[in-house]
Amino acid sequence: MALSCAVIWHATAARAEDRVVKVDVAALKTLGIETAVAKDGALRGHITCPAYIESDPRKVVRIRATGEGRISRVLVYPGQIVKAGQPLIEYHDHMLEQVSQQLQGAQAAVEEAKAARDEAALAAQRGHILSGGALAHGEVQRRETVLRHAEALVREKTATLEGYRMRMGDFTSPTERTVDRSVSQIVAPIGGVVRSINTAMGEGVSADSLPLVEIDDLSTVWVVSQVLDHDAQRLSTGAEQVTMLSGATTGGIHSTINSIDSHVDPQTRQLLVRSLVDNSHDALRPGTLVTTELDAARAVSGEIVPSAALQQMGGQSTLFVQTAPDRYVARQVTVGPEENGQTVITQGLSRGDVVVTQGSFALKSQMMLVSPDGGT
Repeated sequence: MALSCAVIWHATAARAEDRVVKVDVAALKTLGIETAVAKDGALRGHITCPAYIESDPRKVVRIRATGEGRISRVLVYPGQIVKAGQPLIEYHDHMLEQVSQQLQGAQAAVEEAKAARDEAALAAQRGHILSGGALAHGEVQRRETVLRHAEALVREKTATLEGYRMRMGDFTSPTERTVDRSVSQIVAPIGGVVRSINTAMGEGVSADSLPLVEIDDLSTVWVVSQVLDHDAQRLSTGAEQVTMLSGATTGGIHSTINSIDSHVDPQTRQLLVRSLVDNSHDALRPGTLVTTELDAARAVSGEIVPSAALQQMGGQSTLFVQTAPDRYVARQVTVGPEENGQTVITQGLSRGDVVVTQGSFALKSQMMLVSPDGGT
């Protein structure tokens, strides 16, 4: 069925740039035209921006060696994700080897001292049995003195052994453990990403060396949004942010804006907005590209209309305003924030104007048939 629909230039329009579509009342139902009344109001809205993930430089774990020696194996690489307890580096530990040998010697000395004590105890026991008979009283006292000296030697050697055991304990920590009596292994104390490896196979290491490994703790990360300078004027610290992961259509990670840079890149006209985000769910990795929605700090006032009413014509935001039962004016407008399917119009619309919501695309199409230069 052909629609009785014509496009005319409204010679008496209040705005010279207004273009009018005239539609027969009978065709309105066929076009599916629905309208809404513009109302005064204000919307805060949000700004959608590209963003990327950075690690938190305040939460870098720097791991040094406990002993001294030479690197035998490097087990990870920069950028690798590691878990707590995962081996990172192995080195031949000269200090560990020395203390291990001392520990072995101390254990042998304790065993020897205990054997001498047991022999002295047995001699003293026989001395008491034979006292006053086969053995003189003085011999019995001498044997008791030997036993006391042997017991004291056991205590001395045991104390030395415990000292070496404690020293061996120094080679085990949240960042290091022993593999055998001469090899120590650097391990990750936390889960995170390897920031840097500052050594290589064959290099010497000591407790005074630079950190062998640096690990970024990813329990929190920075989300850095790239915001156009004119949009950044609508933001403030403390406002809510939602970080959307790539491919996600719902949900998001909620946080607040921590800082807004004052420096604007002269080429991109962007500045950086940072938010510290909880990453206990382990979903964010440094370098990952994401999208953020930043809540504006201040609401913008104007006329509120359904977002579906807006069309693009000639590169301009346009609304069709009903001026009579069969007449619709295509009016260029200035658009403000959008929120929950509603948009605030800051210029070009007055309170009480009736705008086309459903069917505005059909009106646009009819206008383009007659005036192709009014296209998108």
